Amino acid sequence: EISTNSTSSKEAIDFLASERNFSITEFVKENGFYLNSSTLLECEFFGKPCGPEDFAHVFTEYGNCFTFNHGETIQAKEKVSVSGRGLHLLFNVKQEEFTDDPTLGFVDAGITFVIHSPMKVPQFDGLGLSSPVGMQTRVTIRQVKTVHQEYPWGECNPHMKLQNFRTYSTSGCLQECKAWHIKKQCGCLPFLLPGNGIECDLQKFYNCVSPILDHIEVKGLCTVGTHNSSCPVPCEETEYPASISYSTFPSQKALKYLSKKLNQSQQYI
Repeated sequence: EISTNSTSSKEAIDFLASERNFSITEFVKENGFYLNSSTLLECEFFGKPCGPEDFAHVFTEYGNCFTFNHGETIQAKEKVSVSGRGLHLLFNVKQEEFTDDPTLGFVDAGITFVIHSPMKVPQFDGLGLSSPVGMQTRVTIRQVKTVHQEYPWGECNPHMKLQNFRTYSTSGCLQECKAWHIKKQCGCLPFLLPGNGIECDLQKFYNCVSPILDHIEVKGLCTVGTHNSSCPVPCEETEYPASISYSTFPSQKALKYLSKKLNQSQQYI
């Protein structure tokens, strides 16, 4: 529970008391980064135009995130390996609207992204890649498919199924495991976890969800790896290792062109 020993704690308690109908989900959606025509300035996929409507919104530990080619709504019939002919994006991250506190370590600006199978839950924590502002980022990927043997030759369990995801993955299983314990103990679900249930309000989040998450970690209630753990390795998984290179953006010659095209000053760009 929240202690009343500090000014910040008292402010938190006062806020919780006055905002009982506060929805974390709606707050993040409305106040976090959002993808629209003002933030996604250019989008091409194998030479074909795309836009914000081709991205699906998803909540992660980073808040609002957006998945391209979600459910493979865009198909590239002609697959090529020529550099620059894959997905091309130009963002305006709007730094002037950032609300992250630098004293808490938020001192950079850019886009954090992860390349993953459409069948897998995106994982950013420890796996996210960064594209800083003022730079052009080129990403080369390769597909690596891994098949794990069943026990006793390996650690996969072919009978594992998930309720909220079509394909089994360790990350999806961990989310469902934590959601089950939280819903059982708190009677609600935090907005980051899958499932059907009442969204945990701020009081529940501080007084129940946070302690339960700590309890899950300490007691090892959601384990991974072995065939008899809560979440064994999948029998088959596809990963996309990436190689990244950077160059200054824009070039001196492109600066005037982009300033005119985007209707922004050269200094802003």
